[in-house]
Amino acid sequence: MARPRNLHWLIVVPLLLYAAWLGARSLNVDAIWLDEYYSIFESGGAQYGPLSPLDIALRVAGYAVWPPGYNYFLAGWGVLVGWTPLAARVLSWLLGLLAIAVIYRLARELMPQKRQFALFATVFISGSAFYLYYFHELRGYSFHVLFGLIATMLYWRLIRRADRWPAQIGFAAALVLLLYSHPVGQLWFAMLAGFHIAFEWRNSQWKRVLFLFLVAVLFYAPWLAFMLIKTAQAVSIPGAIDTPLILGAAAAAFSNWLTIPTAILGILSLRLIRQRSIQFLWWWLIGLVALTLLVNRIIPFLFHIRHLIAVLPALMLLAAAGLIQLQRFRWLQAAICAVWLIMGVYLSFHPTFASDLPGALRMISRPGFEAALQALAQNADPDDAVIFRLADQDVEYLYAPPLDYYLEGSPLHFSLLSMVNARDDVLIDDRSFTEIPFEQRLQAFVGESPRLWVAEIPGLVADSQMETLRALIADSYQPCAMVVDMPDMRVELYAQDGQCMSWLSNNARF
Repeated sequence: MARPRNLHWLIVVPLLLYAAWLGARSLNVDAIWLDEYYSIFESGGAQYGPLSPLDIALRVAGYAVWPPGYNYFLAGWGVLVGWTPLAARVLSWLLGLLAIAVIYRLARELMPQKRQFALFATVFISGSAFYLYYFHELRGYSFHVLFGLIATMLYWRLIRRADRWPAQIGFAAALVLLLYSHPVGQLWFAMLAGFHIAFEWRNSQWKRVLFLFLVAVLFYAPWLAFMLIKTAQAVSIPGAIDTPLILGAAAAAFSNWLTIPTAILGILSLRLIRQRSIQFLWWWLIGLVALTLLVNRIIPFLFHIRHLIAVLPALMLLAAAGLIQLQRFRWLQAAICAVWLIMGVYLSFHPTFASDLPGALRMISRPGFEAALQALAQNADPDDAVIFRLADQDVEYLYAPPLDYYLEGSPLHFSLLSMVNARDDVLIDDRSFTEIPFEQRLQAFVGESPRLWVAEIPGLVADSQMETLRALIADSYQPCAMVVDMPDMRVELYAQDGQCMSWLSNNARF
């Protein structure tokens, strides 16, 4: 009698379309932010390249703690599609979708007899708002997850059956790319290698697979040596967040704010703890968290839960394993999947889901920001002073590189409010800007400019620097025109006596 065909993959297709829609809708919502700027800069993209492969490695080595794997992929992608933010971000979107397909295959390898397990795992990863958020970031997180999942899937295949050499080469290559994907790739690698050494030493494939781990280490050794040298130096990393806070935030965000139901599903998976696949998933979850926290004690780096993203697939797979325990209650299984997917939509549209996470920077909305840049390019003169206020003064310096990216080659005299006269080549009385009172720096920046443009994100709380700017405007300028008035950006023009009317007469549309 013929075996029934597995048609669950047909349900995976609409899940991929669902994830593709939620991921794609944000591709062009935000302006480039600091980390995305460094992705472009280190890859030799846009005005910062092109670079040779060696030059990319050297630039990454000089500016980042990340390995350069994603940068090589991004550089090649940029050659094919160009370097607009939208086009460059599509790479993360595509890699993220591929990772969903791979987690389906991994689940089929882990429990080939439980077809629903793979389907539920796909539901959970496709509807994870946190995972989908990184579809639109010009960073290597979906790259990291993809090759971690490929390495994990091929590992499970190799220890379960004597696969041919293409799978072995693919496994070694995936391990190398995992190591070069992200600093935490070393921990994902250590989790796999630790499981292999501790639990699979009686496996007939043990030596062969261990050899492939060693091959991957050999290919990673040059960058590992560099990382050890750099770690011994003063590496600039934002301060780590308290462990309870980071774990609590991860539990909430990774579970689509359904922390208790997700925990219950994880506990239900313990009913299958005698199965080696479930033991492996718990090893993955607990071992990777423990390794990350241990390294964080030595080198504090956990300033955002995105550095725990390697744990997310294990959590989704354990939740799926728990859900198959409810097979007598099909209606409940369907309800849990539906609620999960609905929460994925809700959180993906939630305006502060990502920005409220500990350690997150506020993104700049693209429509208003680009409207401001266009208005300034068309109407401001090089003799004018242009001041941007994009964030609170204690973090606004982080927005300087992206602003330089957008205004590269512009003749405008511009600055962030908190960074006026902060460039290395600008001194006042032979003093650096940190030694000079803000009021004096602001006065030196504005100088005798006939017009002053102020581009500000609405809703920012007025601080001492903004009050100083307003006092300067009150003394030397008069309001002239509201050039841009949008919910996410406001650009106001101020002019000295007699300058406003002459400017308005030459710009009748205002």
